[in-house]
Amino acid sequence: MRSGLRSLLVFCTVAASLIAATGTSHAVAPPTPSAPPTSAGSGALPSIPRTLAANDKGVCLRAHVSNIGWGNWFCQSGSYVGTVGQNKSIEALQISMYGAGDYCATAHIRDIGWGNQSCAQDGTDQIVTVGTTGYNRPMEAVAIYLTDPDTPWTLDGWSHVQNIGWKYHQPYSTGQITLGTIGKALNLEAVSLNVY
Repeated sequence: MRSGLRSLLVFCTVAASLIAATGTSHAVAPPTPSAPPTSAGSGALPSIPRTLAANDKGVCLRAHVSNIGWGNWFCQSGSYVGTVGQNKSIEALQISMYGAGDYCATAHIRDIGWGNQSCAQDGTDQIVTVGTTGYNRPMEAVAIYLTDPDTPWTLDGWSHVQNIGWKYHQPYSTGQITLGTIGKALNLEAVSLNVY
């Protein structure tokens, strides 16, 4: 884990498809954007544990990339989904978040704009899917937010954007974040998301 990306450490196990949240989470200072994510994600489809200790939380991501399809899940801080240096865009994104409350997401899609939001309830195995598959429509941005306006949790993350590279995104409000760019016609190529 990079010191600049603090979050609950969650291990994805390939064999068991089980996420094991470790330690006790607590509010921490916002991370500093000192370094982008270091590794592409891997792992199996997550099975969200239904019995979490108080304050345990985490997030898993999976991307559908142009000319590749669906990649593996990642559930560990400091990793990312998508590609870097291959000039391939994320077309759809799946998000599975737990322990931080109900959440929603929406994607900004090339030549379409903001799509419909998709939401999931905390404590369930629901997965939010945003974007498109099979239409060759790159995502340019994704907005993710926790639905409780009084949430104590914060979201932050990184995006890798065409012609820009890694870009740190500090939350503009507690429990809300937008990754990528809008109105610049630049592909969203990779993302990393943290909840703390």
